[in-house]
Amino acid sequence: MSGIINKSFSKSKLVDIANDTCKCFCSFSLLDNTIHESFNVASVSDNGTGKGTVTFINSIQQNYVAVTSHNPDYTSGSITSVAGVRHEDSSSTAVRIHARRYNSFADNNYCEVAIFKNFS
Repeated sequence: MSGIINKSFSKSKLVDIANDTCKCFCSFSLLDNTIHESFNVASVSDNGTGKGTVTFINSIQQNYVAVTSHNPDYTSGSITSVAGVRHEDSSSTAVRIHARRYNSFADNNYCEVAIFKNFS
């Protein structure tokens, strides 16, 4: 089994772990731009209610996949909320995040984004 140290198996093929790992992760607040936890993140900036930019320390190849989530900070009743990446405003050095609560943009205390390399 020599030669497979630091390797993993995915979809029946040998892949290099360095290419499979998360390139950027950030848990942050859109209320005050506080970074709760992060990896490869230089800063978070405010672009208006429910909109923010996460800037990377090291650039990331633009062909990436972003996974987002957020806590809607809504404590009564049920409401539709979503967070997502605005790809047309993103680049190899930063990603734009939009968070919505029901039908309008909303700042949330916990937003998360993780960036992975796209193998498609």
